Amino acid sequence: ELEEGPEAGPDFLGEFGGLGDEEASGPPTVKASVHPASGAPGSVVELRFDFTVQDPWHLYSLKSPNGQALKLELTLPPGAEAVGAPTEPTPKAEKDEFLGDVSSHYSDFRVTQKVRLGPKAGPQSIKASLSWQACDPEQCLPGNFAVTITPTAGASGAAASGSGVAVVSSGGGPQTPNTAVTNTTVEPEPT
Repeated sequence: ELEEGPEAGPDFLGEFGGLGDEEASGPPTVKASVHPASGAPGSVVELRFDFTVQDPWHLYSLKSPNGQALKLELTLPPGAEAVGAPTEPTPKAEKDEFLGDVSSHYSDFRVTQKVRLGPKAGPQSIKASLSWQACDPEQCLPGNFAVTITPTAGASGAAASGSGVAVVSSGGGPQTPNTAVTNTTVEPEPT
Protein backbone atom coordinates (compact mmCIF):
# COMPACT_ATOMS: atom_id res chain seq x y z
CA GLU A 1 0.00 0.00 0.00
CA LEU A 2 1.02 3.61 -0.43
CA GLU A 3 1.33 5.78 2.65
CA GLU A 4 0.39 8.87 0.66
CA GLY A 5 -3.24 7.90 0.17
CA PRO A 6 -5.69 5.73 2.08
CA GLU A 7 -7.30 4.33 -1.09
CA ALA A 8 -4.08 3.09 -2.76
CA GLY A 9 -3.65 -0.65 -3.21
CA PRO A 10 -0.65 -2.85 -3.92
CA ASP A 11 -0.97 -2.79 -7.72
CA PHE A 12 -0.99 0.99 -7.99
CA LEU A 13 1.39 2.36 -5.44
CA GLY A 14 2.13 5.84 -6.60
CA GLU A 15 2.59 8.17 -9.50
CA PHE A 16 4.83 11.20 -9.79
CA GLY A 17 3.88 13.73 -12.41
CA GLY A 18 7.50 14.55 -13.14
CA LEU A 19 8.92 17.96 -13.69
CA GLY A 20 6.39 20.24 -15.27
CA ASP A 21 3.11 20.12 -17.07
CA GLU A 22 1.11 16.96 -17.66
CA GLU A 23 1.38 17.48 -21.43
CA ALA A 24 1.88 14.55 -23.78
CA SER A 25 5.46 15.65 -24.47
CA GLY A 26 6.38 16.34 -20.82
CA PRO A 27 9.24 14.83 -18.84
CA PRO A 28 9.16 11.15 -17.86
CA THR A 29 6.81 9.89 -15.14
CA VAL A 30 6.99 6.75 -12.99
CA LYS A 31 4.54 4.39 -11.27
CA ALA A 32 5.50 1.81 -8.63
CA SER A 33 4.00 -1.57 -7.75
CA VAL A 34 4.91 -4.83 -5.96
CA HIS A 35 4.24 -8.35 -7.22
CA PRO A 36 3.00 -10.41 -5.54
CA ALA A 37 1.49 -8.11 -2.89
CA SER A 38 1.95 -10.77 -0.21
CA GLY A 39 3.99 -13.90 0.39
CA ALA A 40 5.44 -16.11 3.09
CA PRO A 41 8.08 -14.62 5.41
CA GLY A 42 11.42 -14.88 3.61
CA SER A 43 9.80 -15.10 0.16
CA VAL A 44 10.86 -12.90 -2.75
CA VAL A 45 8.72 -10.07 -4.13
CA GLU A 46 9.46 -7.91 -7.15
CA LEU A 47 9.33 -4.12 -6.99
CA ARG A 48 8.37 -2.63 -10.35
CA PHE A 49 9.01 0.94 -11.43
CA ASP A 50 7.29 1.70 -14.74
CA PHE A 51 8.61 4.79 -16.52
CA THR A 52 6.66 6.60 -19.21
CA VAL A 53 9.05 8.39 -21.58
CA GLN A 54 7.61 10.37 -24.49
CA ASP A 55 9.34 11.81 -27.52
CA PRO A 56 11.53 13.89 -27.55
CA TRP A 57 12.61 13.04 -23.97
CA HIS A 58 15.18 10.45 -22.88
CA LEU A 59 16.35 9.27 -19.48
CA TYR A 60 19.85 7.99 -18.65
CA SER A 61 19.86 4.30 -17.72
CA LEU A 62 21.06 2.57 -14.54
CA LYS A 63 24.27 1.68 -16.38
CA SER A 64 25.04 4.94 -18.18
CA PRO A 65 28.78 5.63 -17.87
CA ASN A 66 28.17 9.40 -18.16
CA GLY A 67 25.25 11.71 -17.51
CA GLN A 68 23.21 11.43 -14.30
CA ALA A 69 22.39 7.74 -14.35
CA LEU A 70 19.14 6.43 -12.89
CA LYS A 71 19.63 5.57 -9.21
CA LEU A 72 17.48 3.40 -6.93
CA GLU A 73 17.77 3.43 -3.13
CA LEU A 74 15.79 1.11 -0.87
CA THR A 75 15.28 1.27 2.88
CA LEU A 76 14.34 -2.26 3.90
CA PRO A 77 12.61 -3.62 7.02
CA PRO A 78 14.58 -5.77 9.51
CA GLY A 79 15.72 -9.05 8.00
CA ALA A 80 14.77 -8.12 4.42
CA GLU A 81 17.40 -7.94 1.69
CA ALA A 82 17.77 -6.90 -1.93
CA VAL A 83 18.23 -9.92 -4.19
CA GLY A 84 20.71 -9.03 -6.93
CA ALA A 85 20.95 -5.75 -8.79
CA PRO A 86 18.02 -3.92 -10.35
CA THR A 87 17.19 -4.82 -13.95
CA GLU A 88 16.13 -2.74 -16.92
CA PRO A 89 15.72 -3.37 -20.64
CA THR A 90 18.79 -2.82 -22.79
CA PRO A 91 19.22 0.95 -23.21
CA LYS A 92 20.40 2.68 -26.37
CA ALA A 93 24.19 3.22 -26.26
CA GLU A 94 25.30 6.42 -27.95
CA LYS A 95 27.88 9.17 -27.92
CA ASP A 96 26.73 12.53 -26.58
CA GLU A 97 28.60 15.54 -27.97
CA PHE A 98 29.14 16.94 -24.46
CA LEU A 99 29.19 13.88 -22.17
CA GLY A 100 30.77 11.19 -24.33
CA ASP A 101 29.44 7.64 -23.98
CA VAL A 102 25.93 7.40 -22.49
CA SER A 103 23.13 4.86 -22.42
CA SER A 104 19.54 6.06 -22.47
CA HIS A 105 15.89 5.05 -22.66
CA TYR A 106 13.79 6.86 -25.30
CA SER A 107 10.52 5.02 -24.68
CA ASP A 108 8.54 3.45 -21.82
CA PHE A 109 10.50 0.94 -19.73
CA ARG A 110 10.43 -0.95 -16.43
CA VAL A 111 13.07 -1.20 -13.72
CA THR A 112 12.67 -4.18 -11.38
CA GLN A 113 14.29 -5.04 -8.07
CA LYS A 114 13.75 -8.31 -6.23
CA VAL A 115 13.53 -8.17 -2.42
CA ARG A 116 13.50 -11.09 0.00
CA LEU A 117 10.98 -10.28 2.75
CA GLY A 118 12.12 -10.48 6.37
CA PRO A 119 11.27 -13.44 8.58
CA LYS A 120 8.63 -11.58 10.61
CA ALA A 121 4.95 -12.00 9.60
CA GLY A 122 2.89 -8.91 8.81
CA PRO A 123 3.28 -5.74 6.73
CA GLN A 124 6.86 -4.96 5.68
CA SER A 125 7.41 -1.35 4.61
CA ILE A 126 9.96 -0.80 1.87
CA LYS A 127 10.91 2.79 1.10
CA ALA A 128 12.06 3.33 -2.47
CA SER A 129 13.66 6.47 -3.81
CA LEU A 130 14.63 6.97 -7.44
CA SER A 131 16.54 9.85 -9.00
CA TRP A 132 17.44 10.49 -12.64
CA GLN A 133 18.14 13.09 -15.28
CA ALA A 134 15.79 13.47 -18.23
CA CYS A 135 16.69 15.47 -21.31
CA ASP A 136 15.04 16.74 -24.46
CA PRO A 137 16.83 18.70 -27.23
CA GLU A 138 16.41 21.95 -25.27
CA GLN A 139 17.11 21.06 -21.64
CA CYS A 140 18.00 18.49 -19.00
CA LEU A 141 15.97 18.26 -15.80
CA PRO A 142 16.49 16.28 -12.59
CA GLY A 143 13.72 13.91 -11.56
CA ASN A 144 12.99 12.04 -8.37
CA PHE A 145 10.31 9.78 -6.97
CA ALA A 146 9.80 8.41 -3.46
CA VAL A 147 7.23 5.87 -2.31
CA THR A 148 6.62 3.43 0.55
CA ILE A 149 5.60 -0.02 -0.69
CA THR A 150 4.17 -2.41 1.92
CA PRO A 151 3.91 -6.07 0.94
CA THR A 152 2.60 -8.44 3.63
CA ALA A 153 4.47 -11.51 4.84
CA GLY A 154 2.11 -14.38 5.77
CA ALA A 155 1.78 -16.27 9.06
CA SER A 156 4.54 -17.37 11.47
CA GLY A 157 8.06 -16.08 11.35
CA ALA A 158 10.87 -15.34 13.76
CA ALA A 159 11.44 -11.76 14.88
CA ALA A 160 14.46 -10.01 13.42
CA SER A 161 16.48 -7.15 14.82
CA GLY A 162 18.30 -4.29 13.18
CA SER A 163 17.52 -2.67 9.87
CA GLY A 164 19.27 -2.58 6.56
CA VAL A 165 19.46 -0.14 3.72
CA ALA A 166 20.18 -1.37 0.24
CA VAL A 167 21.63 1.30 -1.98
CA VAL A 168 21.46 0.38 -5.63
CA SER A 169 23.02 2.81 -8.07
CA SER A 170 25.00 3.05 -11.26
CA GLY A 171 28.37 3.85 -9.69
CA GLY A 172 29.86 0.49 -10.72
CA GLY A 173 30.40 1.41 -14.38
CA PRO A 174 28.66 0.63 -17.62
CA GLN A 175 27.94 -3.07 -17.08
CA THR A 176 26.80 -3.63 -13.48
CA PRO A 177 25.00 -1.24 -11.14
CA ASN A 178 26.69 -0.83 -7.77
CA THR A 179 24.89 -2.52 -4.88
CA ALA A 180 25.77 -1.97 -1.23
CA VAL A 181 24.03 -2.78 2.05
CA THR A 182 24.82 -0.62 5.06
CA ASN A 183 23.36 0.27 8.45
CA THR A 184 22.73 3.86 7.37
CA THR A 185 19.15 5.08 7.30
CA VAL A 186 18.18 6.78 4.05
CA GLU A 187 15.10 8.97 4.16
CA PRO A 188 13.07 9.15 0.94
CA GLU A 189 12.83 12.52 -0.74
CA PRO A 190 9.49 14.32 -0.44
CA THR A 191 7.24 13.91 -3.45
